[in-house]
Amino acid sequence: NIPASLKDEMYKWLRDNLASERKPDMTDAQFYYMTRNNAIGPFKDQAWHLPEDVRIKIGKAWEDQFIRLFMLLGLKGTASIVASTIKPIVVEPVERDYFVDEVEAEDVTGLAD
Repeated sequence: NIPASLKDEMYKWLRDNLASERKPDMTDAQFYYMTRNNAIGPFKDQAWHLPEDVRIKIGKAWEDQFIRLFMLLGLKGTASIVASTIKPIVVEPVERDYFVDEVEAEDVTGLAD
């Protein structure tokens, strides 16, 4: 459901930046499937600014996929069981955990992969 122009741009980015991850016998479809999550970051801004109708279409596709999965797992009609078993705890966000003026550099010596 991603617009073809954006998908083509993402695929080009994958080919240009992750070619070393491609195995010799891999098809294009296999390569894109294996590496596609790497394109999320570089294209996040474009994804956030897709037209509303496109975002709605993508959201609907995700919703349909999860509904299908939940049906296949036999979860229809279990909301009352979940509600009687799970008691959610509301955790209010603390602003200071998200907005920091300065961050001190951390010593990461020896932590390289």
